[in-house]
Amino acid sequence: MQVRVNPVPQAQLLNSAPNESSAQVRERVVATRARSQARLGKFSIACNAQIPTQILKNELDYPARTRAALEQLATRRGLSARAIHRLLRVAWTVADQQEHTAPTADDLAIAGHLRQNLESS
Repeated sequence: MQVRVNPVPQAQLLNSAPNESSAQVRERVVATRARSQARLGKFSIACNAQIPTQILKNELDYPARTRAALEQLATRRGLSARAIHRLLRVAWTVADQQEHTAPTADDLAIAGHLRQNLESS
């Protein structure tokens, strides 16, 4: 995945306020991956990007609100089945990062936003 980011303003570069350290970011990434590995280990899958479509569709549970949001998003954007599956994989990663047990409608919206930004770049 690639995400377009805006340049950091000069004033922010010169600001002496402490930024998040690389070690802190690493801790967050490691914790996120651990959550996905705990869920996917029984399928012998290492990360969300590797979830086969059949497992994505038939083995993982989604709240009703998330399913409804997915249907609405797919219809509004005219997403193909493949695009929906990619979107779900990203939504699982967002959910893991947010410490959710399954993607919420908000996690799906974030995944959809990332996809929209990629399409417009």
